[in-house]
Amino acid sequence: LTEALKLMKLEPTEAFGNEVVSYLTSLNFSNKEIENEFFDHRLLLMAHKAKMFDQGTKKITEKQVKKKLPKVLKSGQKPTARAVNTVKLNKAVVQAKKSGSINDALARLKATRET
Repeated sequence: LTEALKLMKLEPTEAFGNEVVSYLTSLNFSNKEIENEFFDHRLLLMAHKAKMFDQGTKKITEKQVKKKLPKVLKSGQKPTARAVNTVKLNKAVVQAKKSGSINDALARLKATRET
């Protein structure tokens, strides 16, 4: 156990053991189960890694950035040039797929350049 902890750059202290035991009890392991079943050092290392993983995912969920909502036009406002070009592009793509003609493909390329 001490060699494995040194590889992970951890010190085998009583605090390490207390942290692992408190983590296991938070996962509804009883003290009797911990004493009887966690005699192998690999299980203790696995419990420590699971604790670290849970702490890391907790930090990520706390820092998640809210997605920016697309701007919605209010009534009476004209759409932006980019929105108009995007609509043109989407229509050109659909038409080019539907017909397969060269003229429609060129219209699609032209609409792509405008966007």
